[in-house]
Amino acid sequence: MADNWDKLKQFKGHTESGNANTATPAKSSVSAWPAAPPRSGGAGSYQQSDRQGLPSGYLVGGYFNDEGNIKDELLVDHAREVARLIGLRGQGYEGIKNAQLRKFYGHVRAADTRMNYDAPFEAVRPSILELSAFVAEAAGKRKVPAVFQQFMDKNLENIRDAKSFRQGFVKHFQAVVGFFSYFYKD
Repeated sequence: MADNWDKLKQFKGHTESGNANTATPAKSSVSAWPAAPPRSGGAGSYQQSDRQGLPSGYLVGGYFNDEGNIKDELLVDHAREVARLIGLRGQGYEGIKNAQLRKFYGHVRAADTRMNYDAPFEAVRPSILELSAFVAEAAGKRKVPAVFQQFMDKNLENIRDAKSFRQGFVKHFQAVVGFFSYFYKD
């Protein structure tokens, strides 16, 4: 763990407080790394009333910018905010657990792997779309928060072809999982 922390400190612009320099390239809207939000139900923790929906402007216009590349905010700002929101706890409500999140991510990666072995998108699409039912079941059992269900439903609505799945959703979900692991160490 200390080795990883040392590597993170070597990241350009990183300071001892854990915040990165907010200077970014001209085209990027990426902001500084935030402090991890509290997860336990103790004093200073987030309450149910602090919960909000997905970030403003989330997936407006789809996954890609005008050049056909995934939008920066889906890999950083929106991914970070979604990760923070899906792990919040308060007023008897539990955020998603790391194992539960990785279960859904594993399902997505399995579909992506099938496409690596020449399965066409249309053959894999049912496996992708069944995630909606799996997430609804988990939400009904209170294993995942409502905002995670919103996240999955909004993303599934935006998967139209192999590119939107593989270069859009898979990369965005991977970033969410990465930030979640950073914020919440189960």
